[in-house]
Formats: sequence, structure tokens, C-alpha cells
Amino acid sequence: MNNPDHTEGIFFSKDLPLENSVIDLASPLWTVEEVANYLKLQPETVRSMARRGELPAIKLGKVWRFRKTAIHEMLVSMGET
Repeated sequence: MNNPDHTEGIFFSKDLPLENSVIDLASPLWTVEEVANYLKLQPETVRSMARRGELPAIKLGKVWRFRKTAIHEMLVSMGET
């Protein structure tokens, strides 16, 4: 099947503009717990936001991962940092 949101077990957040950006592969990947600590949220809130596409996230198998630079850029674009 040809699903643009599914690539060999990797799911991308709907809000991550892949077609117009360069992905920094050197950027560290954060866990749900690390993002929750950084944003001062509960881990389940971070998971829910990732599922809804409200956070730039990558799903590897059953776990969510977040690029540090993508989280930072999201906050800058929101005027939060």
C-alpha cells in the first residue's frame, strides 16, 4: 500500500513539513520522558499530542521519538522561547 504517513514502520507527525524542510539527522532523538521534562508536561500528554500531530514526532515501532531541533523550532515558531 502507498500510505504517505507510513514508511517501513516509521510514522511522521502530520504537522511535520517534510517536503519543505531539511531533516537534521545529527539532531539527537528525545524520548517521551525527555520531551515531557523539557516542556513540563506529563508523558501521556506528550504521547497524546504526538498522536494528534501537535508535536513533531517520529514513531519507531511502538515508541515515539522527537528531534531536539524540531521541538525547539516548534517553540520558536510559537514565540514561546
